[in-house]
Amino acid sequence: MPRRLSPRYDLPKAAPEPLRLVQVFLNTKDHEHGREWIGTPAELANRLRGYADVIDGVYLQHLLHEELEAVELIGRELAPALAN
Repeated sequence: MPRRLSPRYDLPKAAPEPLRLVQVFLNTKDHEHGREWIGTPAELANRLRGYADVIDGVYLQHLLHEELEAVELIGRELAPALAN
């Protein structure tokens, strides 16, 4: 199945830099269809590395406490990828 590209909700109203970084990161959820566009842990790690010059760290929170698989995935794949 081909991977869908993230929708561009910010177009044609792209914010000026450096606010553009925030706009691009926040526009990762399609509320109308209930889809997230963040990608795999590796893709998210690469994306977060792209913000290294403007952020000092990342706080991750998962609010669906009964879905422990997501917490495990963060600990197993995302955290180590960002630690390197």
